[in-house]
Amino acid sequence: QTTHVRTPDTIDFYADGRTLDAKAIVAKTPERRIKGTRYLLQIEEIDGVKPHGLVRADDARTDIRFHQGDSVHIHGTLSGIEDDEGVLYSRIAAIKGVYATLDHGSLQLISSASSPSVLAFLGNQKLKLEARISVLFSEPYAALLTGLLTGSQGRITPTLDDAFSTTGLTHMLAISGFNITLVLSLVQGALFFLPKKWRLVPAGIAVVIFTLFVGASASAVRACI
Repeated sequence: QTTHVRTPDTIDFYADGRTLDAKAIVAKTPERRIKGTRYLLQIEEIDGVKPHGLVRADDARTDIRFHQGDSVHIHGTLSGIEDDEGVLYSRIAAIKGVYATLDHGSLQLISSASSPSVLAFLGNQKLKLEARISVLFSEPYAALLTGLLTGSQGRITPTLDDAFSTTGLTHMLAISGFNITLVLSLVQGALFFLPKKWRLVPAGIAVVIFTLFVGASASAVRACI
C-alpha cells in the first residue's frame, strides 16, 4: 500500500475548516450507524479542481435518504480527519479512500441516479437486508448478525467491539475468508446432488456476487481472491 500524499489534486488539501457549498455524488452504499447514517461523497469540483478522495458526511437521521449514484448539494465545514488517543482514524479512513469530513453539514438531493450500477443495486439490497435484520432482532444481536453477514460495523457498540477485541475475534466483524468460506459451504451444500466439480462454477459465481454485494472493499476483494 502506497502512502497518501496531500496535493492540490486531493480533497484533504482543501480540508482547512472552510465552509463548502458544492455538488457531490454519493460514491458508496450509505452505512447505518448507531446515531444516524454515514455517506461517502465525491466532490465534483472545488476551486476549479475535481479532487481525488472521498468526503465523509454523517446525517443524524437513521433513514436512508440518498443512495449510491445520487447527485446532492452539500453545505458544511470541510475538515481533515483527526486522530484521537493513539487511534489513527485518518489512516483507517484512508484505506477506504476517505480524506476529509463534512462537519455540521447538510445534504439536499439534486437528482437520483438515472441508471443505478450493479454495485448500487446490490448495495440497496444490502441495506434492505440490514433493515430486515434490525426488525427481526433486537440490539446488539442485530448489529452482530449484520457484521457477520455483510461486514457493516456502523451499529457495533463500543462495548461489543471491545469484547471482540479482547477475545481476538475482531476479524469476524470484517469481510474475510470466514465469510467467503461460509458462502462456499452454503452453495455447495445446497447443490449436494451435483458432482463436486459441477458445484465449483456456481460457488465461484456466488462468491463474486457476494463480494460485490458487500461493497467490493479491499478486504472483501482480497478474501475473494
